[in-house]
Amino acid sequence: MSNKTNYEKCYIKDMNKYMKEYEKGELNNRQNRKVNSRKQAVAIAISMSEKDCKNKFKKEDYEKIEKKYNKDMYDIKNKIKDDKLSYTTVKNGIKLYNYYKENNDLKKCDKIKNDLIIRIFKSIESGFINKLILKDIINFLE
Repeated sequence: MSNKTNYEKCYIKDMNKYMKEYEKGELNNRQNRKVNSRKQAVAIAISMSEKDCKNKFKKEDYEKIEKKYNKDMYDIKNKIKDDKLSYTTVKNGIKLYNYYKENNDLKKCDKIKNDLIIRIFKSIESGFINKLILKDIINFLE
């Protein structure tokens, strides 16, 4: 029995579909030009899969995201980690924040927001920061 959620199944199916299109030479970008770069094909596939499967995102998906987010954010003693911060962790934090805000759980919203900002400052202090992270967190805070 698979423990994948409906969103994950849809996402994987769509990713495979778009990557097969790329391999056949049929995947086009927004300017309707053929995609030649595998990296660009993966980026398009991710973007399109997230968009196509968005309506299948349920509570269990948020629970999985929260579990991964907590593992990436906190150490064994439940303190905020000092190591390199991944872009995925930031994206997951923003998703969780929006989910809890939508469900009026302001206490969790504040904790996620504050801990994410502290973690970003720690990453900046250590010299491990990605410009995409800074861009997304600025948009998030505006």
